[in-house]
Amino acid sequence: MQRPNDSATVVNCTSVKDYFRQQVSEAIDEENLSVAEETRAYLVNLLSFYSRTDHFFEYTPDGMGLRPLALVYGEALNAPTAMERAAGLRRVGDVAMFLSGVFRHGFRRRSVGVDYYIAIGGTAYGHLSSDCANKGYEVGSVFEELGTKFA
Repeated sequence: MQRPNDSATVVNCTSVKDYFRQQVSEAIDEENLSVAEETRAYLVNLLSFYSRTDHFFEYTPDGMGLRPLALVYGEALNAPTAMERAAGLRRVGDVAMFLSGVFRHGFRRRSVGVDYYIAIGGTAYGHLSSDCANKGYEVGSVFEELGTKFA
């Protein structure tokens, strides 16, 4: 992803998904990570999906907003069904990934730093991976990789 001190550049992309595909590949290469193709695809789709504000924000009693991830995480862990638990854990992991990846440098001026989002997102993906593995779902490997390589 473009660093704040980089000079302004024009990025030639045909779509938001194409842009995020380039950015994810560059970030993975920069960090010298080995990442499965399924995980790369998941990240590109996650970033593309949440680039739309109507997907990122939730409807709350006060209007559109972003509920604190700690509350969503707690609700997910105590969800009455496995499906609600999985959806909540995935939401926490995905929103934390989006925020820490796209707005990483903006957290320097905030009371909650990027480390919080890395911790809560990685832990949520870890729980989701375990839940998937216990049920025999192969998608758990993507969540395991996201949980262990979140930072």
